[in-house]
Amino acid sequence: MQTTLGGPWLLFSYVGLAPEGPFAPAAFGFSNSTNLTLRYCGSQFDGLTVWNGTAFPIFHGSIASGNATFWQFAFFSYVSREFVVATDVLGVPHVYPALPEDNPCMMQSTMSASAESYVSWVNPLPVDTSVQAANAYGVAGTVFQTDHSTLVEIFANGWTDFSDAFNHGPGGGVDYTLCGLPGAGGEQAESFVGELPDGEVQSIFNGTLSCTGVREPGPPVIYQNYSVALGPVSSLGTLRPGLAGLSLPIEVEFPDWFDNETVPYYDGWGLIAWMTTVTLVSSTDQELPANTSTCQGWVPSIADCNETGSGRFVVLLSASASWMDTLPSSEGGHDWSVPNVPIVGGEQLVVVFPSGWNVSGDLVDVTATSLLPAVSGSVSV
Repeated sequence: MQTTLGGPWLLFSYVGLAPEGPFAPAAFGFSNSTNLTLRYCGSQFDGLTVWNGTAFPIFHGSIASGNATFWQFAFFSYVSREFVVATDVLGVPHVYPALPEDNPCMMQSTMSASAESYVSWVNPLPVDTSVQAANAYGVAGTVFQTDHSTLVEIFANGWTDFSDAFNHGPGGGVDYTLCGLPGAGGEQAESFVGELPDGEVQSIFNGTLSCTGVREPGPPVIYQNYSVALGPVSSLGTLRPGLAGLSLPIEVEFPDWFDNETVPYYDGWGLIAWMTTVTLVSSTDQELPANTSTCQGWVPSIADCNETGSGRFVVLLSASASWMDTLPSSEGGHDWSVPNVPIVGGEQLVVVFPSGWNVSGDLVDVTATSLLPAVSGSVSV
């Protein structure tokens, strides 16, 4: 930060992630609009952030240590009215260029509206997460770890973009949860320890967190369905000899419980790849065979996704058309190669298949992989 133009820079937020399994922050939802936040912030940064991560490094250490595999920091300048986001991934720091406060990412993430209040409220921010972690572990972490073999530890200090996920103390705190892990949908256990800047425990919350598909937390818990609207379908023609493709824009509808479910709420927060699968069904109601692609990581073009057999595969693209995920991860399977990628409006599904196939009248079908939450969507091609 010392060489970053502008400033002086005031730290008003830092978040540390120590997930013991594949983790998706989008399962919490984001504070303004998950769709728009991921759309604007995901394309703004060319590296791993809480808004565009498809694979956060898994943490293998002690949750009492104060260490994490991923850190994200946010700085604000009263002079230039700009923001700087910086990260540390497995000890490798990266500072992104400064952004003005009217940048769409800063606006949608509510960073622009929150910076000054957080600078004054949480001053100073905690600097010793080892003290934070040790104190939180003593009053809540030991029990939570005993009850749950795999968890996520989050250091939430100052402003965060996660919706309703943290019960901040004046200095922030430590959150233990299952939300964002594969298989963790709906109401999930959570413990949060709010702390003063010196790490002194101020409050303890033990309860549940509505992280996906929950209409009312109950009891009893009332779950809601996700509706994935696909289309209009666009032909990509021949991607390369022997390979053709179709592009389908995505909108994810989640009913707005603030208006008696009469108005669609197009912000599918909490819908994660592991909850869904995509099939191509023929006009005679037969599922067409699936094969893996070589695109198990980011590629600059769909044409670089060589198939490993004679079947079809699916690629999930971001709003800016960058690679995010591919399905299936194994021949004939129904799982995504990266289980914890958010599925939100503005993304695209690309169905790739042998150019000799006649798919006219076939059905692209999005269904759930578990009973809760329910997911549905289909379109005829």
